[in-house]
Amino acid sequence: MLLRKLIETDGSSDSVLQLIKNVTIKNVIYWVSESWDNVTQNCLVKSWKKLWPNLTDSNKVEQREANKIEILRLIKCITGCEDATEHIVTEWLSSDTEANQLYTDEEIISLVQNKPQDDSDIEETDEPKNVPVSHSEAANALEIALRYIE
Repeated sequence: MLLRKLIETDGSSDSVLQLIKNVTIKNVIYWVSESWDNVTQNCLVKSWKKLWPNLTDSNKVEQREANKIEILRLIKCITGCEDATEHIVTEWLSSDTEANQLYTDEEIISLVQNKPQDDSDIEETDEPKNVPVSHSEAANALEIALRYIE
């Protein structure tokens, strides 16, 4: 970021000196933040691999990255999610909510047995539902009706 700003100057020593004097802590913090956001987990693992070989298997990290990219590709196929980003996928996969909770057999039995007895959501009607008829069934019915009429 600083290098980019230095390249954009005209190159005179006065402008470079002025540029360096104008750099604030806030600028530096933003530059560090932007740089850190560009560092991937895969990069960190590979950096540590020579120093600490037993740290983790880089294949697992590479597989996670590939899965994340595949999930992002699939999410972008969904209508309304075309502008999803890898950051959103990472956040979604790392979220720790009750939706991701795995229940034991006892908890499942308890949840099923303690369900409310109010079945007001279920409509009990004696009216038959309209079942869609296929084209072939309709054609067969018309042929039978025509034979009946003749």
